[in-house]
Amino acid sequence: MAVEEDKDVLQYGHLELADKIMDQGYIEHDPKVPQGRDDFKQFVSRIPGHKPEEIKPEWKAAPVFSLANGPFVVMMWEHKDKDPADPSREYIWNYFDLIRIENGLVKEHWDGARISPPEGAISSE
Repeated sequence: MAVEEDKDVLQYGHLELADKIMDQGYIEHDPKVPQGRDDFKQFVSRIPGHKPEEIKPEWKAAPVFSLANGPFVVMMWEHKDKDPADPSREYIWNYFDLIRIENGLVKEHWDGARISPPEGAISSE
């Protein structure tokens, strides 16, 4: 189910599969994404360039780590970016998705997303 959600629904753009694999009362912990399966589908459908493509067995961007334990599945991806301290260098950072499955459906999702502080705000990090 986690693979189908991340690979087929999100990477290959087949939002219609969400009706089959996601609970109607889907709980989203990403503060930028609305609650519920239907609102999730509507939100994702508005992402520029997000359109259905032929689903292939391989991932477009495969996770470098996956772990399933009971109802929880965590997947992690590596990303390369310019080093904020030295733009001439690159560094690798990790992004994760964690889902909880309940009654055979994806019920809940967490990731590393957060609300960005307002421009000019002092960060406590």
